[in-house]
Amino acid sequence: MARRHRTERGRSYAGCFFYTGKDGTKTYYCSYKIDGKTKEFKAGNDKRGMTLARCSVYRADLMAGRKESSQDIRKAKAEAKASILSKVFEDYGDAKVSEKFRKVDVKYHKDQSMHGSDKSRMKKHIIPFFGDVDITTINAVKVDKFKDYLEDKGLAVQTIKHALAHMRRLFEFMSVRIDIVMPIVKNTVTEDLSPLQQKRLVKNLNKIGGSVADMMLFIMYTGCRPIEVCNLKWEDVSYQRKIIELKGRKGGVDTTLPMSCGAETILRRQHEGKELVFSGIDNKRYIRTARKHANAAGLPATHRPCYCLRHWYATEMVAQGVDIFTVSRLLGHTDVKTTMRYAEARQKSLVEAVDKIAMVMG
Repeated sequence: MARRHRTERGRSYAGCFFYTGKDGTKTYYCSYKIDGKTKEFKAGNDKRGMTLARCSVYRADLMAGRKESSQDIRKAKAEAKASILSKVFEDYGDAKVSEKFRKVDVKYHKDQSMHGSDKSRMKKHIIPFFGDVDITTINAVKVDKFKDYLEDKGLAVQTIKHALAHMRRLFEFMSVRIDIVMPIVKNTVTEDLSPLQQKRLVKNLNKIGGSVADMMLFIMYTGCRPIEVCNLKWEDVSYQRKIIELKGRKGGVDTTLPMSCGAETILRRQHEGKELVFSGIDNKRYIRTARKHANAAGLPATHRPCYCLRHWYATEMVAQGVDIFTVSRLLGHTDVKTTMRYAEARQKSLVEAVDKIAMVMG
């Protein structure tokens, strides 16, 4: 171990010392008590002109608060870097970063696939507007301008809401308190299938086969959301009890679905050797391939394959006389009002049909 030297040129200075390296370089340190504990600070080396006398002056400046130690400067730079927007997102994306993150993750970020979407929002919307700035410098006014910026780009209300929700997650992660007014999404579009469209689609899916085609048929038998089907695990399927457990659904609702004969047929076609029922199919791949299957079946381009099958399931259940509360529970809705739109969808088409007769009658 290198020996500590306290004298230089016959003089010593309180709290100052140096070590001599193998190459003869002298590295100087100073020490003093802070809150009853002795702290040591590196002052520099003789190659940069440091001496024991100058180390004493440096010590006096530190004690008087006229200078910051190199440790404090490095710590300040690290903290400043940690609050830069891109670095915050990088830390936020690491599930092992801290216990604090895991609490945020449980509240906002249950679906791991969401992180890929958040990365896309950072690249397309957030960084281009704010720049890679210190997140603590962003205030409510800037967030409102960001909202206007997204609206001027012609983005859908749901897209704007997702971007703002992502910003809110980052703010909470960094303990920055900003109230963000979220836009109201009026999700009233119901995409039903006519009997002819439904038969044509089912025939086409059975003919094509494959995991995505089976997923689409499974949604028609269960009314599940595509992401719920992508994340369905074998441990949540019981052939013996004839049930399918959907955990952590949208809104935090857990639902136990009875397993229909059709759903069981689809499940038994899948390989049980892996954790996920429909292994190798993520939400993006499902959307891309499902769109091709929908086009091949002649469905309108306005029909979204992610939703129209679930919407068809709901409207068909209502049309078959299933009470609205049961349908709401099967769909995993937290509010029965959301389910009511499916009951109104077929009713609207009936009214339009009657009105056509009225027009003919004059």
